[in-house]
Amino acid sequence: MTKNLQRVAITEQTQSALDQECQQLWDSFPDLVDVESNIMFHQGFGDYEITLKTTLPHQTICVVRNDRLLDEALSDAFAASHHKLTKYQDKQRVKLFWAGKLKVALGRLLTTRQSGSIKS
Repeated sequence: MTKNLQRVAITEQTQSALDQECQQLWDSFPDLVDVESNIMFHQGFGDYEITLKTTLPHQTICVVRNDRLLDEALSDAFAASHHKLTKYQDKQRVKLFWAGKLKVALGRLLTTRQSGSIKS
């Protein structure tokens, strides 16, 4: 995991929570290639901005969350990232399912056409 901190000093407790949340992502999605976090404090707004980028072999998912409390922003960012990764994974499963069905249907269609043309 790559961590970029801009105008932010994090405590050991927050660092531990960050590592734990990241490990849960790695455990839930073994296809992950990289997880990158960017933590920034906006002095004008008085809030933290968390940008969490998760990279899969063929897709990169980016989540941005803001909150006045760093731990809340981190928790929200990881929850949103987990949700987006789950949706992406489900979409890929549906694509594979329909691709398999289409392959079987086309195989039957071609077999039927070939056997029909041989009899003629």
